[in-house]
Amino acid sequence: MASDARVLLVDPLGFGASAKPGGQYSMARHVAALEATLRGGPAAILVGHSFGARLAIAYAARHPARVRALVLYGLAFYGDPIATRAFFQSGAVPRRWIFADESSTALACLVSRRLLGPMLPMFAPDLPPRVVKAASTHTWRSSSSTFWSTIMEYDLGPDIDALPARLPVHLVHGAQDRTAPLDSVRALAARHPDWTLLVLPTAGHHAWWTAPDAARGVLDTAIAPGRGAGDPGARD
Repeated sequence: MASDARVLLVDPLGFGASAKPGGQYSMARHVAALEATLRGGPAAILVGHSFGARLAIAYAARHPARVRALVLYGLAFYGDPIATRAFFQSGAVPRRWIFADESSTALACLVSRRLLGPMLPMFAPDLPPRVVKAASTHTWRSSSSTFWSTIMEYDLGPDIDALPARLPVHLVHGAQDRTAPLDSVRALAARHPDWTLLVLPTAGHHAWWTAPDAARGVLDTAIAPGRGAGDPGARD
């Protein structure tokens, strides 16, 4: 990564070290929390993973002058809300039960954190234990409400359509990703030929950790000098 880049590691509202207030965790609320963090600084390259990639798109759609480029890892995109619901509610129990409605998702989150919390690293041996532990630093409310309000019931299509035409967008996706299907992202990239898509053949949903050199190489390209918004050479 470029040594002169200033990096801000942002925990979304309700996760990590960020505040965990009550109420609905809507996309608008997440975008407002991110804007409160970034306000006053220079236009940024937003780097997001999974839900964070969706949040980056939503933010850029609402604050286009504040964003130089998007680097999106494992973008959780499934199509419209009908297609999204069909994806998550397909398959056998317990998957189908967990994603039946927000209350069952919340219950599953509560049980997994309370009963399985210490054992979670065993279920993700390819990830550093500290990363797995950090991934559970949320509340049942912030997790389930965010999932339903910003993924299951939120149509990301209008935000994608609202992105500036000349905004550099770089997608990095694992071919073995079972959480965010590659086919949906590949179709999305096909509709936006100026976007770049790097497919990592052996990577799953956490390409940043399992294929670090390739994943970080895309970020280096995005932050290279002269590759800001408005530079037609920023897409290759």
